[in-house]
Amino acid sequence: MSKTIVFMLLFSAAINVALLYRVFDLGVTITYGEEETRQRNQQVMELEKLLPLLMGTTTQEQVLRAANKAGLEVMKSGDDGILVGMTHFSFSGNKVTSVTLN
Repeated sequence: MSKTIVFMLLFSAAINVALLYRVFDLGVTITYGEEETRQRNQQVMELEKLLPLLMGTTTQEQVLRAANKAGLEVMKSGDDGILVGMTHFSFSGNKVTSVTLN
C-alpha cells in the first residue's frame, strides 16, 4: 500500500512539474508575441505617416518595378488599383493617391 502511495505522489509531482513548465513556456511565448505585435504596429504607424509624403511623386510604374524587384506578388484590383502583397495602392492617372495597409 505504501509503495502505491509513494508512486502516486511521485507521479503527481512529475505531472505538476510538467504543467508548471508548460505554463512558464506559454507565458514566455505570449510575451514575445506581444512584443512582436507591438513592433509591427509601430512600423505600420510609421509607414502610414511616411506614405502620404511619397504619394504625390510615385508613379504606378515605379510601384510595379519595385514590387517585381522585391519579388512581391502583384495583382490588379479594380480599374484604378493594384495589390502588392497585402498592400493596396490606388492611382489617379499615373500617380499614387492612397495606400491601404492590410
